[in-house]
Amino acid sequence: MDESFPPCEDFYKYACQGWIKGKVAKLKETRAKAATRTSDVSKWNERSIIALLDAIQTSSPGAEGKLKQFYTSCTTNTRWTALINYAQKPNDSQERNILGKYGDWLYDRIASFLIAHAKKELCSFILQSKFPLLLAKLFLEKNIEIISSAAEISNRVLQTVKKSVTSAPWIPTPIFLNTTIEFVPVTFDNPGILDELYSSLPLDSNDLLKNLEQVDKFNKLQESSAHLGSIITAAKLTLTQNATYHLVPDFVFVTPGWVQMPRFHPGFLDVFKFANLGVTVGHELGHAVMTYLNGVALENKTQVFVHAEPSEITKDVFKEKCDCVERQYSGYKVHLPNKEGIRINGTFTLRDNVADIIGMEMAFKSWVDNDIENSSYGKFQFPQLSRFTKEQIFFISWAQEWCEAFEDDETETTRLTDQVTYDVHSPASVRVLGTLSNFKEFSDAFHCPVGARYNPSERCRFF
Repeated sequence: MDESFPPCEDFYKYACQGWIKGKVAKLKETRAKAATRTSDVSKWNERSIIALLDAIQTSSPGAEGKLKQFYTSCTTNTRWTALINYAQKPNDSQERNILGKYGDWLYDRIASFLIAHAKKELCSFILQSKFPLLLAKLFLEKNIEIISSAAEISNRVLQTVKKSVTSAPWIPTPIFLNTTIEFVPVTFDNPGILDELYSSLPLDSNDLLKNLEQVDKFNKLQESSAHLGSIITAAKLTLTQNATYHLVPDFVFVTPGWVQMPRFHPGFLDVFKFANLGVTVGHELGHAVMTYLNGVALENKTQVFVHAEPSEITKDVFKEKCDCVERQYSGYKVHLPNKEGIRINGTFTLRDNVADIIGMEMAFKSWVDNDIENSSYGKFQFPQLSRFTKEQIFFISWAQEWCEAFEDDETETTRLTDQVTYDVHSPASVRVLGTLSNFKEFSDAFHCPVGARYNPSERCRFF
């Protein structure tokens, strides 16, 4: 945080600038171009995978034993130049390029792989590509409690959304959402199948390059199977960080890799769970609400998506609300260092701007309705938060999910310009501004005067 910035005028800088300053220094040290909250979670997931691999006994039987053999051959490997050559053979397919986007990173830091941790870091990347089924199984088993807690919070938000669309005065004809929320991309009801599957894979704990050739042949054969290929594709989602709404079959999917530290933990206070996971799920459910309220009927074989057509009144009012968002965001500019800001295309980014606003409305309401924690809110667990109200903590926590740091002004200008040009999502600072300036509960929490940047005279609200 940086409390030198007035929260009612620039809440993004108020919530993020302290984090940004610290990250910029680290970016220069590591020669990385940018960092986000997702970067922090990625590092946590990487350490988790390394811990899982280290914990496997060398004598483990079955599929886990194969995983340990490959991991051992990687962490003890000394032929890094040969590994690079293998990874970058001409005409290799995308799957065969085992280093992918990490190739440049490997060239820059080849000497550092003599250090054990750096080897493990690289090896975890390789194994995630080569053993998606096994790593998905291990990761899901370790995160049962986390997924359960995330599902509980998410379903509370879902219930709030369902109640809101059936009780909103501008929706006279009730709309009943059938949307569900999923966290597990693939299940392993019979783990013995993996032991049987990998029993035919010959590996040598002392020869990484030979193992890579064997695994490539093995994976190519497995992925050629229509049934197993789709399961492998799903398993690869486990460690990614994403939350998406799928029109058919009408569900929100949050990857297990998303609900990890420092973003989420079962032991967090509900205020943090709802501010981060809750608003994210609310955003994706906002896409579902938009589909329902627009009366989209989509047939997929025998499945009809929308079962009740919204009234013309509902459609008209919803369009007016969306028009409000479009006008508002079209007036925003994203700041660029030492240059004039770039204006946001409110039409191009409309759907996700609307989803941001709905997501905040739904998650905040769900948190308030389900608040079972006392008013001391973290003053014992987090004494540094004692000067903030629980509502202020909610908004600070949410805004910090969008903190983004860049190595230098040139990188910041290039990336923000590209985002405004090509990305249907508004830049982070604009998402914070647009979402919270439309939310009276925010301006009340921070006592923003009418006319302040975050307390405009006209707001765009949905529920």
